Amino acid sequence: MERPLGAPGRRAPAASRDPHAASWRHRAPLQSGDAEPLLSPAAPTRLRLYSDADLALTEAMETDPAVMRELGGAVPREEIPALHRRRLATVADDPWWFVIVGDDDRGVGEIGIWETEHDGRVVHETGWMILAAFHGRGLASAALALLLERAREEPRFEQLHAWPGLSNAASNALCRKFGFELLGEEDSGYRDARLRVNHWVLTLRSSLPR
Repeated sequence: MERPLGAPGRRAPAASRDPHAASWRHRAPLQSGDAEPLLSPAAPTRLRLYSDADLALTEAMETDPAVMRELGGAVPREEIPALHRRRLATVADDPWWFVIVGDDDRGVGEIGIWETEHDGRVVHETGWMILAAFHGRGLASAALALLLERAREEPRFEQLHAWPGLSNAASNALCRKFGFELLGEEDSGYRDARLRVNHWVLTLRSSLPR
């Protein structure tokens, strides 16, 4: 599992930060693929924007100790409605938070890109999360392929960063598979948990003149 929830100044790993608690400084236009979601060639997966109908999905994932194991444990159920509202506000401001839809048209996870602060500068972070019952089916890989395809068409995304936990073998393997470069280990945190994470970066384009 790899997921986002964090605020500027308090970095948590990609699998642990809440982009919806951070200050998003750019607004991206709706993607052309939003009306007719892209299909992944690797798995029967598509992405659609997060919506008010996805409260139950967020609750199912973030109150599950197995899903949240890398993030210090489950989120209390009473905090889920506020988290859901922040997520909706994020999507309204910058539509880069998606639900991963499986072959039965059911939401099975979430994935996105958001702004965060790292070493005094704003960077773009990516993260993902999958319902425990759907782990090991290649859905996160298919969803990340779709997300990167969209991101490469967005000029403001020069690099994407990810911070999975050291013990999160699946997410670290996914970063490696998609060409992220491992910069090293870092200390981070999410909620009240202290975390040791790997810092990965993927360069989508260079701003330097050729």
